Amino acid sequence: MVQINLPPLRNRREDIPDLIRVFLDKFGALQPSIRAVSEEAMRLLITYDWPGNVRELENAIEHALALGAGPAIEVGDLPFALQSATNLGSLRAESEVLSLEELQRREIRIVSLLRF
Repeated sequence: MVQINLPPLRNRREDIPDLIRVFLDKFGALQPSIRAVSEEAMRLLITYDWPGNVRELENAIEHALALGAGPAIEVGDLPFALQSATNLGSLRAESEVLSLEELQRREIRIVSLLRF
């Protein structure tokens, strides 16, 4: 057995884009049309502190792929807990005009997260 000590993900932010690419490939079958991350979502992913380290990042990408609909992961596709960890999610919601369909989709997402 070999023990490898790695610093927490928050101290290796430069690894996050590479890890996201790995997870996009790993979970690509969930949403084959999503192969990228928007700049805004990437900024949030890089600045988040990741208390759950790589496993939390992996879960966030899998969640975004399961609920996403566009060609790229958007902030709104990420887990609510991640969005609410910064002001980015609330600023985006206040300045954005959404269709009824998108509002319903987001509400369903929030309710499903609250059940777990």
